[in-house]
Amino acid sequence: MPFKRKFCIGTICLALVFAPFWSKAQNTAAPLTLAQLVQEICATYLENPQNYSLAVGIIEPEKVSHFYLGKTDNSSRQHPNENSVYPLGSFSKIYTVLLSLMLENEGKIHLDSSVYQYLPSNIRPKKIPAKPTVRQLLSHTANLSRFPFDAPYAATNLREYYKKYTKNQLFEQFLLQTATEKTATYQYSHWAYGLWGACLENISQQTYAQLLQEKIAPALALTHTSTESQNIIPLHNKNGQPVETWEFTAQEATMGINASLPDVTKFVQMFLDSTQHLFPMAQKSLAIEAKTPIKKLWTTLGWHVFVQKKYPAVYTQSGNTDGSSCYIAFVPETQTGVVILANSANKPDEIGISLLKAIQPSKKHKNNKN
Repeated sequence: MPFKRKFCIGTICLALVFAPFWSKAQNTAAPLTLAQLVQEICATYLENPQNYSLAVGIIEPEKVSHFYLGKTDNSSRQHPNENSVYPLGSFSKIYTVLLSLMLENEGKIHLDSSVYQYLPSNIRPKKIPAKPTVRQLLSHTANLSRFPFDAPYAATNLREYYKKYTKNQLFEQFLLQTATEKTATYQYSHWAYGLWGACLENISQQTYAQLLQEKIAPALALTHTSTESQNIIPLHNKNGQPVETWEFTAQEATMGINASLPDVTKFVQMFLDSTQHLFPMAQKSLAIEAKTPIKKLWTTLGWHVFVQKKYPAVYTQSGNTDGSSCYIAFVPETQTGVVILANSANKPDEIGISLLKAIQPSKKHKNNKN
């Protein structure tokens, strides 16, 4: 019998179905249309009065489908649509990885170079330690903690941390760390990505927002992807109460991107579509870098990948703020993927898992135009 196992790494809560998605077991019930399937799987989540809306993207080999369910809030009772913008939380890290690979392709950085090399010249040590490397930052193997040591409040008040913590503080705390040559082990780190985002700004002499808009957005025709807080769908905490969008002083690279469902789906498609200009760089991010403490779960550059012998790999990354959450996963071998965006802090991971399993090639649903 299939069974599920949930686990938390850093602030990411991932859930994977250990029984294969591509099981050949046949369901004798009449197949549902894709729209019916999405509505059925999302129903329990949306029946909870503390949850509001879901934007669901389904990627299949020959088509991409978008579904908008629920309401944006209690007062307006409007429905989400293709222009609704959701905070992506930790999924922002995947964009940071792609930006880094684009800059490496331009010869401006090298992933296997020391991070110290990319610090501002006025604080860069004269003798550059060999480690940690940029690759180690991006694969959570740089031996950096989740948050800087001078921000113990971050674990309980992320909103305040991201609003107040500065770029200079990121650099200062990093320089206080003892350079280590020991074998790097996995430790999920928001700090690592915040630090590297500040380094990217130093290297390019542009803001992170400018890099996003000048490099990724035009390459993928993204029209509703930015670090700006305008036009974001109403957000709600785990109890269903309205909350404001997070503000960032320096760390958009780790948690600060906002996007619509069509834009996120386009972004994920890039990892599956070899005709895309950025596909070769995207593929570099999928190579396994290190083990995690969870059996059969590995880390790549940004992604986590579940690997089981004889079955295709499943790449996944989730994101969460105190007013939003998302779950994104895809299977390169079957050219399938799911994008789930919610304007509630209650995580939709199980919805994403169920939908990803349902759309695998052996799991047939009726073809429709939705």
